[in-house]
Amino acid sequence: MLVIAVWMVWLGLGNLHAQTSQGSIGYNMMLPVGDMKTGWSSAHGMQFEYLFGLPKTPALKIGFEGQFSFYGYRSETQDYLIFNGILASSEVSFSSYIMNFGLKALVEPPKKMPVKPYASVQFGVLGMMSDLTLDQFSHSDYYYCSSPNSKTLIDDYDWYASGGAGLKFDLSPKKKPGRDFIDLYCGYIGGGTLKYANMNRMYAVPVSSDKGRESIKVVFINTLTQEQQEMNVADVYRHPISMLQLQLKWTMAFGGKQK
Repeated sequence: MLVIAVWMVWLGLGNLHAQTSQGSIGYNMMLPVGDMKTGWSSAHGMQFEYLFGLPKTPALKIGFEGQFSFYGYRSETQDYLIFNGILASSEVSFSSYIMNFGLKALVEPPKKMPVKPYASVQFGVLGMMSDLTLDQFSHSDYYYCSSPNSKTLIDDYDWYASGGAGLKFDLSPKKKPGRDFIDLYCGYIGGGTLKYANMNRMYAVPVSSDKGRESIKVVFINTLTQEQQEMNVADVYRHPISMLQLQLKWTMAFGGKQK
């Protein structure tokens, strides 16, 4: 895939005078597959892309694509049993999202068609992130939580490659066809291994009683004795990137003349 991506860039630089470019924006959904189904069920957000047409290869367009999607949000009151029976409570908000950006190549018939099929491949970087927000804790003045009110707990990135196919439905006026489309796409994303947070379960237990798995933690400190106690709040998983991708977008063609 890396060789293909380098070839696409080289080919594009050699054909700076694009024939027909296109831009897209729309809805993006990701569904985990295999081991990655552990901890979350779906992600929803926005997609954007811009592709350049090549006059010497009219069936091929190259450019870039990106997505931003949330895969989980939870907000609830949690009780933390700290330091021999002292109870600390806080409203906890936990949000997680996926971002990716990469080079893209698309192949489609160069002629005007009411319904135009296409295939595409993409290579880039994908990240999964989680933020934790804690309101003021209700507990004795002698104890406090060392974590800031808002904290990025996970911020992990790795390579990905994707491929898929779609259909573009021409919505342009009959006098100027081939300009505006409703675009449906389905594909698969695979890649390196990522660390991400479990969005199906939040909890509050001492680290000592929940050994054997990676987790997200907050730390409480006794201001009199400086004693510290870690509390687990969510599980963390590491799995290879494996997702189905569905998109519904608006695609617009710019410049050039189509056959």
